[in-house]
Amino acid sequence: MAEPQGFRMKIHLACMAGALAAILVSAEAQAGINGTSVDLSAYYPDMSSLYSDAGSAIVGPGVDFPFNSLPGYDSLSFDLSDTQISICCNAVFADAAFNGFAFTFSSVVPTGAFVDPSSAYAPVGISLIGNTLFLNYQNVVNLTNGASVIDLQFGGVSVPEPATWALMLSGFGLAGAALRRRRTMVAA
Repeated sequence: MAEPQGFRMKIHLACMAGALAAILVSAEAQAGINGTSVDLSAYYPDMSSLYSDAGSAIVGPGVDFPFNSLPGYDSLSFDLSDTQISICCNAVFADAAFNGFAFTFSSVVPTGAFVDPSSAYAPVGISLIGNTLFLNYQNVVNLTNGASVIDLQFGGVSVPEPATWALMLSGFGLAGAALRRRRTMVAA
C-alpha cells in the first residue's frame, strides 16, 4: 500500500523541526580545562632547573593552588578556570634566564595563551611546548596586589554537537527522499 505524498512530507518536516529544536535547546560545548588535572612547577634559574613543585590539582571551583602551595612562592596563589590562569598577588622575580612557572595539562591542552588586558603584571615570555605552558616572569616586579591573568585559547578540529549531527542527518535524509521522489517521477 502506497503512502500518501503529503504524509511523507509531514514526516520529513517533523524530523527537521525536531532537529532544529534540539539545536536551539542544546548548549554550545566549549573546550576548556575544567575537570582537567594540571601540574604546577617553578623553574629557576633556567628551564632545565626545577626549583619547586606544587603537585597537581583538578581544575574546578575555588583556588586550585592557594597561597603557600608552591614552596618558595608563598605570596602567590594560582587560580585556574576553564579558560584562564590567574596568578595573584605581590611578587618580585629575579633576573634569571627563566624565572617562572610551568603548567602541565593531563588531557585538554590549550593551543595558545596570551596576557589578558586586565592583568596588573605580565610575564616577559609565554611558550607552549607539548602539553606544558611556560610563563617566564624574569625580572618582573609587582607590588600592586593585582593579578597576572593569562587567557587560554583552544582550537583545532571541533567535534559537532549531537544536535548538529541530527540536523545534518535530517538534511541528508531529505536530500535522499528528494532524489528518490525525482527518480520515481522520471520512471513514471
